[in-house]
Amino acid sequence: MIVVDTSVIVAIALDEPIATVLLTCLMSTTARELSMASYVEAATVLTPRGVTHARIDDLLGQLDIALIPVDETQGREAIRARIAYGKGSGHPAQLNFGDTFTYALAKTRGAPLLFVGDDFSRTDLIDARA
Repeated sequence: MIVVDTSVIVAIALDEPIATVLLTCLMSTTARELSMASYVEAATVLTPRGVTHARIDDLLGQLDIALIPVDETQGREAIRARIAYGKGSGHPAQLNFGDTFTYALAKTRGAPLLFVGDDFSRTDLIDARA
């Protein structure tokens, strides 16, 4: 099982050059999860770029990515992530608000994280591509 970051959904939906690598990694796992907060973040990023909400839902369905509601444990872990790794913390990861929920889901699940960029590589999470 892996946790999927917003950046992965954005890259695939916009058919960015890394999309093929991400799809291969996604399909090599038996379960994929996305925080509900990341789902909202993906829609916020993609809809102004012409990707409809229906298209996002279709993509998640095709990739069999389960949406996971944010629970109290994840909320508390997101706060810890914000303090340790968030923007303004002085840590090089500089996670944004949405990133902290992705972090929290991966951390509470003990699961590797699939992401684009280098922010999460500066945290204690396991990279799903490693």
